[in-house]
This record gives sequence, structure tokens and C-alpha cells, in this order.
Amino acid sequence: MQQHFMLTSMIHRIYLLDVQKKNSGGVSRQRDAFTYQRTIEDIVNILKGMTLNLLSHQHSILNNVGQDLVIRQEQDRLKKKQNMLRHMNVSNDLINQLLHRILESGFYSKELHYDMFNEVARYLFIYAFSNESVQRTMLQHLTFLISLMELDVASHKVIS
Repeated sequence: MQQHFMLTSMIHRIYLLDVQKKNSGGVSRQRDAFTYQRTIEDIVNILKGMTLNLLSHQHSILNNVGQDLVIRQEQDRLKKKQNMLRHMNVSNDLINQLLHRILESGFYSKELHYDMFNEVARYLFIYAFSNESVQRTMLQHLTFLISLMELDVASHKVIS
């Protein structure tokens, strides 16, 4: 949950830096450019941590084949985490507050944003994996996820 608050803070920082850049006519100060780059790196690192957290349950399920009780417990834990993240609107924050805003601002740069966009797609895939209620909430973003494929973002796993 702490990771979600840190992620939300970083998303708002990106938004504010984009607004500053837009207000200055597309020119940003060197300090702002460094802060922007650093914030993107922080978002990628937070997403990697959240993804690994969800993956740990999937690995436990795969490593305990034949132990039905352990598998059921891990599946329940994974589903609870996924549902908690769904109720916290993490996917909505990532898609609407971060990705949409970056693309709409006109400041998308493949060199700067590509890794972050791919990490978001990777997180969304793991987040929605084998949880029907989470997958249903992702349907509203299907068109946008398909459009990310034009930017070479690996969103095809999320779509499937």
C-alpha cells in the first residue's frame, strides 16, 4: 500500500513538471529535466517492486504443485492483493493519470518514456493475471492499450 502512495506522488510530480514545461513553451530548465528523468526512474522501480510482489505468489503456486492447501492459500493471497489494488484504482492511476497525460501533453519521447510504458504494461499483465474481476475493470482501457502497440509498447500480453 505504501508503494501505491509513492506511485501516486510520482504520477502527480510528472503531471506538474509537464504543466511547467507546457507553460514555459516546451522548454524546461536543466534541473526540471533531471527531476523528470529521476521521477520516471522512480516510477519504473516502484512498478518493478509491485510486479515482483504479485509474481512471488504466482511462483509459490508453481513451486508447490501437488500441495493443494498451499496452492489454494497462495491463490487466495494473490487474489486479495489484486482486489486491494483494484479498489485502490492503481490501474486507473497508471493509465489515465500517467500514460494518457503524457501522450496528451505532446511531450512523449521514446528514449525517455519507453521503459516506463513497458513496465506499466508488464505490471498490468501480472495485476490482471487470472483474476476475472480485475480483467473486467481493464476492459474500459482496451482501446488505449491497443493504441500503445503503435508506440512499440508491449501491451499485447495485457490485451490477451
